[in-house]
Amino acid sequence: MPEPMQSERSAVLRTVQTRDIDEQAALLHGWNQTYNQLSGGSFTGELSEAELGGLYVFREKTSQSLHQVGELPPDRVAIGVPLAISGAAKFCGQACDGGQAHIFSGSNGFEFQTPNGLDMAGIVIPITILQTVMLDDEWDTLSVQIRSARLKHIETATRDKLRQLLIGAIETLQANDGYASAPALSDAFAADAARAVIDCLSPDEWDHTPSLTETRCHTVVRDAQALVLSTGNQNVSIEDICQTLAISRRTLQTCFQRSLGIRPASYLRAVRLNAARRTLKDCGSVTEAATAWGFWHFGRFAHDYKVMFGEHPSQTAKRQSHMRHSDRT
Repeated sequence: MPEPMQSERSAVLRTVQTRDIDEQAALLHGWNQTYNQLSGGSFTGELSEAELGGLYVFREKTSQSLHQVGELPPDRVAIGVPLAISGAAKFCGQACDGGQAHIFSGSNGFEFQTPNGLDMAGIVIPITILQTVMLDDEWDTLSVQIRSARLKHIETATRDKLRQLLIGAIETLQANDGYASAPALSDAFAADAARAVIDCLSPDEWDHTPSLTETRCHTVVRDAQALVLSTGNQNVSIEDICQTLAISRRTLQTCFQRSLGIRPASYLRAVRLNAARRTLKDCGSVTEAATAWGFWHFGRFAHDYKVMFGEHPSQTAKRQSHMRHSDRT
């Protein structure tokens, strides 16, 4: 897994195919990584890589069982999630089945024994970017999580969110429509990615959530809703809510789950979709409306919009345009 590419290659997806493990390892800059092939047969590999919003995303496919050894620079955090894993594998001595997050960070490096056939997506994020969405009291806890490379069991929803984010970033770059380079979109991706990484790193025992009463949960949700609704067209984040209410992410999540049965991120996404709909009615541009509310993956925005409102955003824009034309005649 390489370090982020230089700025001149930003928001450009590069895909390279190889037939030799040393060539494959040579594609991965900055990790001092070595591959040794363990299974017999010809090797084929592929690496897709890009920098987006100051973060590095990659997808690597290998056909043979490999023994990988490497080390991540200390100023970055890297997390990978298998998209497909066809057999037994071990990461830093721990058996992995594709359901865990692979934390590559750590002063002692990592060791990965892969199966015949692996499709892995991952992200490398500078700690400085991670800290931009981190709460004041989180670094001491999170820094412990990246001291050594290891597997980490995470909730299915957290794992799927990271997978979708990585696949979505690659799809956006594959589309090559120029929008991925827009600062608003790359910044939105960076913030979403940093939050996904924090979710993966967060230990389950952060808060003593059972001590939260129903009344306390209701109060937190009510105050969070009031804060979101009072900010007008500002794109309020989970961090904003936590800092204003002086609570942790886990407390906020627990309160929303108990009171509404949804995650706070899902609630904020619904608020942003409704706001994007109103913006779309005013401006008539799907791209402008999505960008204004931090939706950097236009395909997923269109899908989520259709699920929420029963029509594609282009249909909303077309109907609104027709209504404005009718009013003028």
